[in-house]
Parts: sequence; structure tokens; C-alpha cells
Amino acid sequence: MALHKNLGAGDIHVMYNWSYVDQTAREAAEGFYPADIGKLAVQTDDFTFWVVSAVSLVLPYKPTWLPVGQPVGGFLNETTHKALRQLIHFIDNGPTKEFASGAYRELTGTAFPTAVTWYDKAGVGKKKIVEKLISYTGPLPSTITWRIYDAAEVLLETVVDTISYSGVFETSRTRAIS
Repeated sequence: MALHKNLGAGDIHVMYNWSYVDQTAREAAEGFYPADIGKLAVQTDDFTFWVVSAVSLVLPYKPTWLPVGQPVGGFLNETTHKALRQLIHFIDNGPTKEFASGAYRELTGTAFPTAVTWYDKAGVGKKKIVEKLISYTGPLPSTITWRIYDAAEVLLETVVDTISYSGVFETSRTRAIS
């Protein structure tokens, strides 16, 4: 099995999980689970994207949809998306498009890393691009904090995921962006 970062452009999956022909079909969808929160759907009649923001906990397990790319309450808009420095391009194993090559990563911790920090370069004068801080409850991560920096190493955004489990299985994740 090839690593995602090594796949060619034609082999990389689409960013959405579901495709619906129109609003009626999307709103009729059911059978969702809390693990689906944060996943995307495309609505093909107008090519809009929707994210699952909540799931009812009673049959038929219907999702609550929020539009992507339109300011809705605390939802991302063009300004905050730019401030996040296109975090989607910053996959777990480092920067990709729109970041200079030569980025340098440092890890803190051993088998259970507590920090993963990416810098613009190695050595003297390096500046943080992004850092991922991980807190554990036993062997399971309980919070994951992302801090995104601008080119002058000024903190732009902090994203904190708080994770809940049933045994070793993740049951929910709450995200706060500040």
C-alpha cells in the first residue's frame, strides 16, 4: 500500500465523502454516525460543498449540514482561510504546495510524540510554520492543538481538537478555532 504523500495526482482521492444530485437528495440522506462529523459532501447541481456539523442520535441518524465557503457564524470565510495558511496543504508529514521546499521538522517525545514542529528551514534563524501539540490520557490523545504562524513567526491561529473515546475508539471530536 503506497503512502498518501507518494501517490500521483490521478491516484489521490477526492476531498468529499458523499455526492448528491441536489438539495433534496442531500437533505434526505440518513444513516450517519458521530464519526462522520467534519466530513464533506458535494451537491452536483450547483457544485456546492457541505460539511456534516452534527448527527442526530436517534434513527434514522440524520446529519446537520453547513455550507462550506460561506460565512455562517464561526465558519471559515476568505480572510480566516488565508490566515490558516491553507492548513489542508499541510499534511501530517509536512508542507506541500504554497510552502517553500526545505522545511524542517522536529519531534518532541518518543513513541508518543508530544510536539511536532515544522520550521521554514533547519539551523540558525529558523522560523515556525506550524506546530502540533498532543496531550494524552493514558495512551490516547485527548487534545491536539495546532498553532499556525505567519512568515515572521507571529501566531495566526490556534486550532484545538478535544477528543472523546469509548474504550479505544474515538466517539467525538470538538474543534475550537481562535
